[in-house]
Amino acid sequence: DPYPYNSLPIVGEIDVAAKKRKERKESAIEVGLAPQFFEVGELVGERRQWNQLQKAERAREAASEVRRAFNIYTTNINFNRDKYEWKGSKEEKSKRIRDERLPTAADVIRSDLDARDLYRNQVQTALEDARAEYIYQKKES
Repeated sequence: DPYPYNSLPIVGEIDVAAKKRKERKESAIEVGLAPQFFEVGELVGERRQWNQLQKAERAREAASEVRRAFNIYTTNINFNRDKYEWKGSKEEKSKRIRDERLPTAADVIRSDLDARDLYRNQVQTALEDARAEYIYQKKES
């Protein structure tokens, strides 16, 4: 969640918008007045959507111990946002650097978390399939 812990609506968005303006200024990025004017409104919408996603995920976790266990594990993983260890070959790394395709630490973290979500979903689906098959076999016998 990009907003300060338990910040009030609007106050957190104003804080995030100010941080974004500062980052753009430090990077010499000019976006004009109109985008800055609407930025807080966009951030309010993002927070609303984030809260809806969190509520839906809590409901899914309440229905599945497996999902909750995987989510707790994933939530407690600590990543270093500034660096990662390259596991590919030296040649591949050199080629990616030349082609400007070397992933950032954020890209690597996002990819890792996505892979964990996919694995969680596969395990959950397999368990649900096994449960359904067990119930079916029990009815048939």
